[in-house]
Amino acid sequence: DCNPLPPPLRFPPTMGKAGIGLGLAVTVEGLRVTEVVPGGSAARSGKVVVDDLLLHIDGQHVTSISEAKQLIVGEEGTSVRLGIYRNGTGDLSVEIVRGSAPAPTPPSGGTAGGPSSSSGPIPGEYSSWTATQLKQALKEAGVNLAGAAEKADLVKLARDNNVPPPGTSRAGQSPGAGSRQGGGFFGFG
Repeated sequence: DCNPLPPPLRFPPTMGKAGIGLGLAVTVEGLRVTEVVPGGSAARSGKVVVDDLLLHIDGQHVTSISEAKQLIVGEEGTSVRLGIYRNGTGDLSVEIVRGSAPAPTPPSGGTAGGPSSSSGPIPGEYSSWTATQLKQALKEAGVNLAGAAEKADLVKLARDNNVPPPGTSRAGQSPGAGSRQGGGFFGFG
């Protein structure tokens, strides 16, 4: 609790600026993709997956989330080239066009080939939970949410503390500390 977290990684909704819809975290290996935003440019391209390591952006080696943000966020409709490492595949170079994610549609009770939204969040699949569900589950589990302003931070805290979906019991489990530093999330642009 003594170590303050850095301010959340946010960028103002500047006209014409966009990202690609990635959540990133700093790991020992480098910048790891923790989330590919459904409907975002990266998801629509199908070229980046969760657990890819982001090594280069437009030919520049990146080691921090702030560096990645500066290089990824740019004029909507322009391309960004990512150098990634994928386990089992090796080094890849992919080009993604920056763009805004489409406006979310209200849940209709289920999607074709997917789980019904009325069944609630799927245990362990934290990136599919809404930010509200994550916050509620973390609070119920007694996890400290200080500094977790971005969805990727909430996903990381939920994963690190193995929290169950909101409204379920944690019988026999002790609350997590919730003090680990999270990652960054950007790209809705």
